[in-house]
Amino acid sequence: MKRERNFKVYLNNPSMRAALFAPVKPDETDRIGHLAESAIFSQWQHSKEMRRLRYARWKAGGEVDVVYLGGNEKPQWIGEIKWSDRIDNHFGQETAAMEVLLGKHKTINTAFFTTKTISREVDLMNRRLHLRPTAFYCYIVGRNITSRLEEIVGEVVGKAA
Repeated sequence: MKRERNFKVYLNNPSMRAALFAPVKPDETDRIGHLAESAIFSQWQHSKEMRRLRYARWKAGGEVDVVYLGGNEKPQWIGEIKWSDRIDNHFGQETAAMEVLLGKHKTINTAFFTTKTISREVDLMNRRLHLRPTAFYCYIVGRNITSRLEEIVGEVVGKAA
């Protein structure tokens, strides 16, 4: 991966977002998508793995929301966070940026794509693409991270006793 020159800002408090901009209406799916992305990243912030997460964007106009770098600083998995089910009817369009990264980095072995309601596994360039509803994915990230925190707290408490 090249040097980081692009970044995203996540407002993890929806009230702050509403105060700075405006409340989001139910039919504003693009804005809800941004809130969903912030919600997922706010879950990851509780993990030390957060420092391995990146955002990829390149001159040709492509971008991928999540790139996880392994210990060798090579991408191991990628993800796209959406609040729509457009992938059902526009699969090629919705996954085009992911295909660019998959083509450039053979180290990427899996990917995820969040949706509004769809849950299934599909093949993308000979790799497994996990389609999951955004709310479910957000829950799973938080659950996985907090279950690890409970293990760590248990270890620390056990050593202190």
